[in-house]
Amino acid sequence: MVNWSISDNLDKTVRDYLSQIGQENNISTFIEKIVQEKLFELQVEQIKRRNQAIEQTEILAAIDAALAHENRT
Repeated sequence: MVNWSISDNLDKTVRDYLSQIGQENNISTFIEKIVQEKLFELQVEQIKRRNQAIEQTEILAAIDAALAHENRT
């Protein structure tokens, strides 16, 4: 288990929100879900930036090739 430190204002805001939706005992689950969603969003943006210079047809061809390979195995 890891302990994190957040501002009192953020802690109150999150706890108030969770209380409003009847989830006041699920703060860890809520925070974990939000962090996972943000990390996914950041990874998608990073991949988009990395792939900007690649033609869409080339990306789609690579996806098709990978799917075809997976279907053969």
